[in-house]
Amino acid sequence: MNPLSPRQKFIAYLVLRQLAPRTVQSYTDWVIQLSRFHNRPPADLGNPESSSWLLHLIEQRKLSASSINLAINALRSFYGGHLGREIEPLLAGVKRPAR
Repeated sequence: MNPLSPRQKFIAYLVLRQLAPRTVQSYTDWVIQLSRFHNRPPADLGNPESSSWLLHLIEQRKLSASSINLAINALRSFYGGHLGREIEPLLAGVKRPAR
């Protein structure tokens, strides 16, 4: 049996929590974007990198409130849930956009 890749493990984590397939795809895509933004695997990144990425999304890309909220939820699921890291202090400092 082949071991799961880090991406497959994250997807399995989300599926086991019974998230909708579109949500799984969205969260996975956001984490991939974070990784590409810093040109490093997402597991190697921490709160400072996540913070700078969110700042980029908000200031430079000018995304909708729902897109920013999805990106925040993806970070919470990946770092806080899947990897078991402390992400809430970072996210507490980010004001969620009103919908």
